[in-house]
Amino acid sequence: MKFSKIFKFFKKGSRAASARSKKGKDDGTPWPSGVRLGLYGHANAGKTVYFTVLHEECKISRNLQISVTDHATATELLRHFRSIWGLSTTEGTGTAIDLQGEKAFPQPTKKDRVLLFNASLDHGRKMAVVSYDYSGKAVAISETGELKEKVTDFMSGCDGILFLYDPKVLGADIQNQAHLASFVNMIERLAPLGSRLPIPVALVVTKADILPGFSGDQQTVLIAPENENWLSEDFDVFLERVLSSDQVSKDPNWASSVRQVLVKLREFLKVVVGRTLDFQIFFVSATGQTPEKIGTDVGRSLYTPPRKMTPVGVKEPVYWLLRAIRRNRRISHMRSLSRVVATLALIWLVVYSIPHLYHLKYLLPQTSRVEQNILKVRGNNMFSTSKEERRHITTAYRRYENAWTVRWFFPSFLSRSRIIREAYQTFSLGEAEKQLDRVINRFASMVSDTMLWPHVNPSDSSLIEDEPHIKLVEDLNTYHQGDSTAVLFTRSGRVLRYWELFTKAIRAPDDTTYWNVIRRQVDQDQGLYAKEISQAERTLTAA
Repeated sequence: MKFSKIFKFFKKGSRAASARSKKGKDDGTPWPSGVRLGLYGHANAGKTVYFTVLHEECKISRNLQISVTDHATATELLRHFRSIWGLSTTEGTGTAIDLQGEKAFPQPTKKDRVLLFNASLDHGRKMAVVSYDYSGKAVAISETGELKEKVTDFMSGCDGILFLYDPKVLGADIQNQAHLASFVNMIERLAPLGSRLPIPVALVVTKADILPGFSGDQQTVLIAPENENWLSEDFDVFLERVLSSDQVSKDPNWASSVRQVLVKLREFLKVVVGRTLDFQIFFVSATGQTPEKIGTDVGRSLYTPPRKMTPVGVKEPVYWLLRAIRRNRRISHMRSLSRVVATLALIWLVVYSIPHLYHLKYLLPQTSRVEQNILKVRGNNMFSTSKEERRHITTAYRRYENAWTVRWFFPSFLSRSRIIREAYQTFSLGEAEKQLDRVINRFASMVSDTMLWPHVNPSDSSLIEDEPHIKLVEDLNTYHQGDSTAVLFTRSGRVLRYWELFTKAIRAPDDTTYWNVIRRQVDQDQGLYAKEISQAERTLTAA
């Protein structure tokens, strides 16, 4: 799946959680639980016939199966089915026979009814669906009363809505405008102030068989899935793209009908297009053929169903709507799960960060600061520290090791701390003196072999020191720090003095002055510090 399709998939479902939240806040009629599917349509829009034909069509459908779950709904749908198909029953002795009678569309709905059924999409798990049939007069823009409030309450909490539009009002501008105003009012109730629509919405043009150019199922869905991005445009761009599409433009009669419907529904489409990708326009016919007009009644014409009923596209709007609702619910669950995961991750991050911050910002710096402050005074040489100073350092590291934060979370730091602490605890002046003697023996070996001496630059008599010479001086300076009365300080000081005189003698090979100064310095040191001079120093002075 392409990234853009994945993004569009999640963008479609991003309002499901807010819709579910709003649904839970309804304070009106206590509607049955389940997926709430709304059919919003005016008088004569065909709601009752649509429900009846939909139920019958889904008995043999592959991708959408509907089964009624309550007696009242089943009785109502069966009564309408027999009326539309012209069936009646006669009962003899032990026998019931269906008879073909006169066909008639159901009378306008006067009493509202809750319709309960189960729906299965693509042979998947069933979902409980709640819908509502009512008198179309309840949604008229001028209507007031308890039924209107009840219908509004149901629609406001729906998981998806089909707006049913009767194309027979296309030529009646006043009635058409009244219907559009009612549609717009409901849209604004669902998502006020131009915010994104929280639920999937579809426009269903019923009785499409009266539209020139309408010929079958291939014209049911107006916007192909690959063209869903048209819905993100404004109305004028949307209209142009729909009318120029191959599906519409290849038949001039059909293109003219589609244009007339979209233009007449402009005010409704303007408040929907650009606010959601979960929108579709369907053209359906519950009869498949234009019914025969048999008379007129107050405010409407009377028709009889055609001899042969061949419904077109009746299942598509409900199938599309239920799929969109199911997808949005899954995304809603994923979003809820993601919020839980994000919360847990944040809690874990905080819990995990607290010991790290405490350790790295306070505990470890506090411990190492004790050692650094002491060594700073002693020239960063642990051999120059006193016994009391080393005790302070070891105490700080022992306290650090006993901290539960270190023992639980930072065992690697614990082992390093022990190494440092044991180094101060096992500190031995004798070991430091041995290390200094090794440095002095390196110096003696260098003096004994002229090939190891620093070279003299003949141009300016400057000394060219190699890496061994530089390292030797650095090692001696390591011990010549801290307490000036300490043994290591005085011994390293004498050796550094010898190095200074030695390098001066090398720079003036023909002048014996510096060599004589060295001899006198050696004699003086051996006289003053005879008890302190080690064997390594004697080897150096002999060299």
